[in-house]
Amino acid sequence: MKKPIIIIISLLYSCFLIAQEINIRGHVYDYNTDKRISGVVFSCVPGEILDISSTSGSFHLRLNLDSNKTVRLFHPDYHTKFIELKNSDKLKFQSYYMINRKYEIDTVFNISNEKNKLLTAIVIDGNSFKPLKDAVAKIPEGQKIGYSNINGEIFCVIPKSTSYINISSLDFESRIVKLKPNKKRESFSIKLKKINLSQEDTLWKSYKHLIEITPNELISGSVGIRYHHFIKNRHSIGLQTSYYFNGKLYAFMVSDSKFTGFKLAPIYRYYVNRNMKNQVFIETKVIVGYFDFYDLYYGSKADNRRGAHFSEKVWTYGFACGMGYTFVLHKTRNIIMGGSASFQYLPANVPREQWSDNYGKVYVENYFWSIGGPGSVIEIKIIVGGIF
Repeated sequence: MKKPIIIIISLLYSCFLIAQEINIRGHVYDYNTDKRISGVVFSCVPGEILDISSTSGSFHLRLNLDSNKTVRLFHPDYHTKFIELKNSDKLKFQSYYMINRKYEIDTVFNISNEKNKLLTAIVIDGNSFKPLKDAVAKIPEGQKIGYSNINGEIFCVIPKSTSYINISSLDFESRIVKLKPNKKRESFSIKLKKINLSQEDTLWKSYKHLIEITPNELISGSVGIRYHHFIKNRHSIGLQTSYYFNGKLYAFMVSDSKFTGFKLAPIYRYYVNRNMKNQVFIETKVIVGYFDFYDLYYGSKADNRRGAHFSEKVWTYGFACGMGYTFVLHKTRNIIMGGSASFQYLPANVPREQWSDNYGKVYVENYFWSIGGPGSVIEIKIIVGGIF
């Protein structure tokens, strides 16, 4: 009889203790990004450490009702925050927001006003695609509210009712950015178009020649070179050549086929987007190729491991179309890198079958031709080159 009584008394005492403490769980968030923050130290003021937020930003606080209810939130990358807990907060799930130290103290102070919201913007030079320093942000009343830093970033506080922001900079066209009223924060990136272009700004337009090599062709035993000439800013014509000095058609469990040869292809490109740093294009080409299969494997239909090698010299014709992207390497004016992907039709044009004195009718093993060989249906190229 005594044992149940002891258990009941213990449970009642536990409930009494729980009732005498504030028990709070929750998460800590970055005010601007809504990402959870780990490593936030919760401590009494003054006093002991209560908890440290986990990798998922979660925390668990337990305080006696009669203890100091001012809690300090500290993280080296964020402004320190103080919260005042109430007795009514018992067993509640809370969310706390901290503001990154990249924001000035006055920003932290002003954002505490419920009528204000945080604005973050990145301003970019639309010609060079570099961050634009000293761009000005203005609200509809004409008041200047912030300037972009060396990284093109603007951090400031604006009224929640603000409907638009004007972004401007010397020698650039100003732009209006519409905002959504009553949002807690606004963030955007914007490109400004330069009004007065310098000679350096337009130098890239004078480049008429483009030479490219495709180093990944070495995998298939070939060397690829392309030349393009710009007939207009967005149009170019050129010639692609690939020389196969050690071509192979890889096969499974049978002998590889070997060949030499070349491909020639006149190319036309249309540049969907072309500026000082980036180029996006679509291209089409007509292909002619000559290949000397001096060691072409044909296998028996019953067992393709039983077969013989033959020699074939063929001409083949086809076409391709695709798209690609290149960019000028950072801190250079003439070195480019990028890639392209094309759909290609280029048949091998070798006889499908041959007669072998030892194995009778045998069939060609050339699957690799249309997968990773010269006639690949999907042709992927890595591009390295120069424009001048």
